[in-house]
Amino acid sequence: MNFIHTRFYSQLIQFCDYVFLSILWAISSLPLITIAHSTMSTFIVIRGWRKESSDGLLKMFFKEFKNHFYKKIFLSIGLLSFMLVLYMDIKITLLMESNMQTLFLIVAALSLILVSGTLVNFFNLYTLYPNKSNRLLLKNALLLMVSQFLWTLIGFVVICFSVLVVFILPMMIFLVAAFTCYMQMKISDKSIKNIEMKQLITETQ
Repeated sequence: MNFIHTRFYSQLIQFCDYVFLSILWAISSLPLITIAHSTMSTFIVIRGWRKESSDGLLKMFFKEFKNHFYKKIFLSIGLLSFMLVLYMDIKITLLMESNMQTLFLIVAALSLILVSGTLVNFFNLYTLYPNKSNRLLLKNALLLMVSQFLWTLIGFVVICFSVLVVFILPMMIFLVAAFTCYMQMKISDKSIKNIEMKQLITETQ
């Protein structure tokens, strides 16, 4: 049997594609202001692979990267601002008394879960319904995050694990990004399937 026709070879190629996509995400996110662009592009590429799109990785990635470029800058600024405020709040919270610390840390954790869950669902819905308005997608992403909160928690655990891996081994950021997006897409798809989001989006237009 020819090696290039084996299942192992095809899986190896797929693994290398995800590694390359992770590297591309990390490099494209370096300005920070483009973190939304690179993340949405990564979701689009993974969705394309799942649909067996004939377009190449670079073509799909940079086509989406340039699409609505300035609108995505505002999304990046919003995300970065949220992370900065959260970081400052946690620093201040750690200086408080123990009882207040617990309360504020719980609020901070819940805020992070809600925002990350909403963004993941928004990115995934965008790959499924690119012609829908961002306002409609965001509305349904919020609904999806709340109504399928168990899946939201599972997605948050996956993100935390990825962050922990990168914190321990910083170079792993060039490996885990695309795999994390893939897992987030699978989790979000499960949530969508549970509440028939396609029908919901049509009804809420």
